[in-house]
Amino acid sequence: MKKCLIILICFLFIFTLFGCNEDETKITEESRKFNLLLQDHKYEEVRDLAKEMYADEQLLEIMDFIDEIEELNEEHNKKQQKKYEKAFPKTRLEIQKGSNYEIRGDYIYINGSVKNVSSSDINYFEVRVDFKDEDDNVLDSNYTNDRLTLKPGDMREFEIMHRWNDDYAKYQLSIGDVK
Repeated sequence: MKKCLIILICFLFIFTLFGCNEDETKITEESRKFNLLLQDHKYEEVRDLAKEMYADEQLLEIMDFIDEIEELNEEHNKKQQKKYEKAFPKTRLEIQKGSNYEIRGDYIYINGSVKNVSSSDINYFEVRVDFKDEDDNVLDSNYTNDRLTLKPGDMREFEIMHRWNDDYAKYQLSIGDVK
């Protein structure tokens, strides 16, 4: 952000320097429009305005400047996106279709697999199960976890064993904590 501000100040200086022989009111208005377009990241419109205002070498310098600002803004946005994704990660782990269950004795065994759909390693995850009645009320829950590293694109099987209750009509799997 500081780089963008410094470049913007430099641009104002260059803009004023190259535009000295025009009417001062027009320079001020065009400078203001130019700056507003840059702030709104409307680079094509800024380029069009520059083509109307400048010619030859001045135009090339201004176009290079606009390109630099656009590149800096893209780099800044990528850094911000990475920070955001780190602070608020998207679903990094997905439960794969095809989970199944088996009731043996007094226990239900739920088996399935998860996949790391992120671009980074997962060092810990939880798979949660909610046992529900016919009306979707949660009667009980349980989870399993895994502390082995799961690389991007890799899958891992899981099993959750839980004491069976005849009131359970269905179950729902979900992802718990992921690190």
